[in-house]
Amino acid sequence: MKLIAALTAVVLAAAPALAQGPDSAFFGALTSFRLSARTSLAPAVAGKPAVQGKPKASRYVTVGGPLSLSGQGFVSQPNGWVTVTLSGWLTVQDASGRVVSQNQYVTTTASFMASGGWVNGTVFPSEYVTLLVDGKPARQALVNGAIFVSGFVSGGWVNVAGSGTLTGSALVD
Repeated sequence: MKLIAALTAVVLAAAPALAQGPDSAFFGALTSFRLSARTSLAPAVAGKPAVQGKPKASRYVTVGGPLSLSGQGFVSQPNGWVTVTLSGWLTVQDASGRVVSQNQYVTTTASFMASGGWVNGTVFPSEYVTLLVDGKPARQALVNGAIFVSGFVSGGWVNVAGSGTLTGSALVD
């Protein structure tokens, strides 16, 4: 932050010299101003020099996991609409197994047309999950997918179930 403030001050101070052209004394001083690539922004501890840390490389990871949804709803007419709240548990991970999420409860609501004692359709769950890298909280990722669900109507009630995979990606350290 100190580096950004210093550079901003230099640029603001240079504004009047820009009108005078590259022969001004300020431009001579500005061209001799250099920043070391080893300059550390960490404050020095009494008696010890500031330590330059190695930057961490960030990368995108693709995460995914299975989700089984089930729910129940009441059909008011033999061939009518039914609204069902479906729920299930989701855990996602990357291919290496280093990036995982905690077990998370997912709910989604969908409406279906009951026809001939049968209900089917596709739901599109979308959920934010907190990712853990080597057991430590890292980032959140949005995972989503399409899950086909179906079920039979019995006595005005319908039990609907289906399973699929939710996937997403996130930038992690």
